Amino acid sequence: MRSAIVSKVLHIPITLFKNRIFMKKMKYKNITFLKLFILSLSLFLLLDIHLFSYSQQLSPECQALTNDIQERAKSDAESDRFNLQNLEGSRRNIEDLNNLFGEENKKYNCYTNNKILTIYDLNYESHKFPYFLAIITILLLFIGAVLGRFFEKNLIEPASKKLGKLWEAIYQQFAGSIFLLGTALKRYNKKLIEDHQLLPIIFTGNQLKLPMKDIYVPLKIANSSDRELLNIKSIIQSHRRLMITGEPGSGKTLLCKYLSLNYAEGGFNYLTDKPIPIILELYRVSDSELTIKKLQNAIVKAFERRNFPKADNFVEQQLNNGKLMLLLDGLDEVASKEHSHVVQIIQDFLKKYDQCRVIITCRVAVYQEQFKYNVDQTLTLVDFDDEQIRRFLRAWKESFTPDHSREQLIASLRERPQILQMARNPLILTLIASLYIDSTFVLPHSRLEFYNKVTDRLLELRDMERPYLQQYNNYRLSEKKSILQRLALYAQNNPDKLGKDRKSLSLKNVREEVKKELSSLSRTDNDILPIIDEIVERSGMLQKLDGGENYMFSHLTLQEYFTALAMREEGETLISRFQVDPDSWREIVKLWCGLVNDSTDVIKEIYEKDQLTGFECLADAAKIQPEVEKEILESLKSNLENEASHKAFAVVAADVRPRGEALFSFLTNILNNENEPLSKREAAAKILSKTNLPKAARALGKHYNSLNFISDLLVDMGDVALEELEKWTNQ
Repeated sequence: MRSAIVSKVLHIPITLFKNRIFMKKMKYKNITFLKLFILSLSLFLLLDIHLFSYSQQLSPECQALTNDIQERAKSDAESDRFNLQNLEGSRRNIEDLNNLFGEENKKYNCYTNNKILTIYDLNYESHKFPYFLAIITILLLFIGAVLGRFFEKNLIEPASKKLGKLWEAIYQQFAGSIFLLGTALKRYNKKLIEDHQLLPIIFTGNQLKLPMKDIYVPLKIANSSDRELLNIKSIIQSHRRLMITGEPGSGKTLLCKYLSLNYAEGGFNYLTDKPIPIILELYRVSDSELTIKKLQNAIVKAFERRNFPKADNFVEQQLNNGKLMLLLDGLDEVASKEHSHVVQIIQDFLKKYDQCRVIITCRVAVYQEQFKYNVDQTLTLVDFDDEQIRRFLRAWKESFTPDHSREQLIASLRERPQILQMARNPLILTLIASLYIDSTFVLPHSRLEFYNKVTDRLLELRDMERPYLQQYNNYRLSEKKSILQRLALYAQNNPDKLGKDRKSLSLKNVREEVKKELSSLSRTDNDILPIIDEIVERSGMLQKLDGGENYMFSHLTLQEYFTALAMREEGETLISRFQVDPDSWREIVKLWCGLVNDSTDVIKEIYEKDQLTGFECLADAAKIQPEVEKEILESLKSNLENEASHKAFAVVAADVRPRGEALFSFLTNILNNENEPLSKREAAAKILSKTNLPKAARALGKHYNSLNFISDLLVDMGDVALEELEKWTNQ
């Protein structure tokens, strides 16, 4: 009987707690007080049931004793109710109760002494604060909560919002003052952590984010004969000014972000001068009228973009005190017409603020040692070795599947030497991994095939392959490729037309160019923004900048590929562009040679101006007249010891076509010929090691005991040479 009553009573509040409709109908946002009311009601009912239980199934004598105990408790409670000096002066303990009721209880054998105390205490508590007072208290709490919420919603919250807006307006105007400097720096640090702690992978629609610490790229000293990996912390501790060079996508920008994050997380405490890093993308100052003052203003704006406005005085003071670490990113992205002028202004700037730290980044092919006398050291970013590839892919472990595992991807890369060499570049490895986790993507074998397949795949992926995207593609692959080709060509030609950088495009220019292309695709102006958004959001190859005011390709490499596609029928124009600005058009020329049926005429023209670039074109060329190919190869074979040509030699030698087989045989013959100069044999060995071919590892292994430089080259080859290393080290 008793358990049934308890069960029914408890069912009421439990049902109310679970009933979402009831909660919504209450229209009461602070549910805590509502739950308190229901809980109190439940306890109240349970207490009443508990008291009721002591009056059931007793003998008349024991019932009379129970009534006496309850009456005594009630009398004591009422006398103590308003006694403020001694709130429990009349309350009985177990000894008092034994003196009062012990003889009668012993006579009828009703309760133990503890049971008598329990009956007394429960009744004392219930009568000291009667039920109606408890109900009134609960109702007052409930009313107070409702009124509190009313005042919070209608008075406190609006006032708080207004005060917040007022504070924000004050901060925006006076952030650089001495009074708000601490707040400004805290906000700056917080922004750096928000921006750089996790790196969004643009090729996954920014859904996948990798920890920065897992994808950091090591360095080596430029022109060093050893593969000497250095810790960036120790480098900046011993060198205040650095030049960082690297291939496209090698991680130069990533390094700047890594340093900024490291500072924001307190990682610069070991530097005695406690510098504050600030990233300035140099394409923002690609201006023929750039001055020292304008460059300084650009630094101020860089702070503003990172939640530190009005930093003019702060920047001036920190520059004079040598407390800033300038991270000048992307010298190669400055327009060629303004390049020398921008370099001169930066040099003058560094002379004026000679105590400031600086790190400048640039593509290897573009850097001509312009800052040789302004920096303490030039460093070159190293391609990923096999262990670094594994480590990088480890960060993706949650995204891989049993059918498409990290180990399977690494095995596929080993079977494709040319793609493996590309995958040593962080950007390309990111592209590969992004596609590999999304679908049954199969790696191609050549560089051009790779770019073609990857870009097509990114542009046509659908919901089944990307569950985080909410709709299907609305535009055809061919339409989006046409748009990207037009934008790439426009951006690449931008220096000649507008005198600005060749990377960023204003929204106005993007809309104008897309409109022109859509008119030829039987699309209307209503499609301009939707097709741009679809490319940005679904492929990641085009990115928004500055809140959508500007756009840029996610990397210059992709822009160059689409430019080459756009110029397939314009060989003469391509040659003239290269002759005027070889640095900006070198990669495009090489890619173009792989896209057309016969690139003989273009390669001949390029070779006359730049022999090395002409030679590098052979690696990608789909077709070239044999006599021209032979002439180029023979002329460069005599210059085998020029280390600048080793990478080009290696790419051609790794080609599975006859030209690659012939060059590979030539290199192995040089290596095997003891009559050749040792320097020439070493050059041949270095080139072979860069091919990433297992047969190259076997060719090198034959000379493991006779040539002391072979062991290091085999180590550099990584996993592909493990078998040879184990064989020869065990002998």
